[in-house]
Amino acid sequence: MSDRGYMDTQDPITKRFIEVFEWLKANSRVRSARQFALSIDTYPQSLNDIFKGRREATLQNIQKTTEVYNINSHYLLTGQGALERSDINGISTSPQISITYLQAHEFCGYASAKKHDNFEDHSWNVWALPEELVGQSIGLAIQCNTDRVCSEINKGDILFSRIIPQGSWKSSISSKRIYAITLDDCMHLVRITNNDSEGIYLCADDRDLPSFIPYANIVEVWSIISKWSYSVMLKDQQEVSIDKLQNLEASIQSQNKSLVMLTEAVQRMMTQKELQNQY
Repeated sequence: MSDRGYMDTQDPITKRFIEVFEWLKANSRVRSARQFALSIDTYPQSLNDIFKGRREATLQNIQKTTEVYNINSHYLLTGQGALERSDINGISTSPQISITYLQAHEFCGYASAKKHDNFEDHSWNVWALPEELVGQSIGLAIQCNTDRVCSEINKGDILFSRIIPQGSWKSSISSKRIYAITLDDCMHLVRITNNDSEGIYLCADDRDLPSFIPYANIVEVWSIISKWSYSVMLKDQQEVSIDKLQNLEASIQSQNKSLVMLTEAVQRMMTQKELQNQY
């Protein structure tokens, strides 16, 4: 990196972001900083400011880099693992096992597909299973769509789940645990308080569902085995904190406002130019 004269930065995420660019350039994946900037939907000057140490890489920069160049987001955020992912839709470098990744907005579509037995006809996202979960019969990664499930699970967390066979529902479902249940209309993340021979009882704070659901109305039950989130990723990394990520997110929002203002200014100038040309 030194041959380009980039200034050092106290932000380790930005350091690794710059390192990724240098790696891409060294491997002829990009020809220039300008090409790299445009490919990740940012301005060349903004990227230059990052390289010069005048600003930090944003979450949007990181997200686009992982999407466009198949870079391991876990490495970018923590410095751990391989720089490049082996699976373009995965969060891990483990190529052995792939699992279905269900985003929050797909819950209804998933339930409908399961109800009508056309699940295989849909193009669901596929992720590589994280190495620490290989061998645990994980079949589904579910994005949490609510912050009301429990204090340990936040909105946006990825929950790795194992299917519970229907014949084992009565004996395998435990009280005070989190499950993903598929009904006719949608999938729901719920905290179960109890179950009996007829169905399951839900925690009262889940206001979107009744307090009791009969087994006859349930299509699937998934047991939550593990979760993936920034807080888990960074629990042993003192140099990066959740506050840092929140600051980066605030920076993105500020930049978006600036872009809106710039766009409006350009539109006004174009309108004025058109009026001048008419007279």
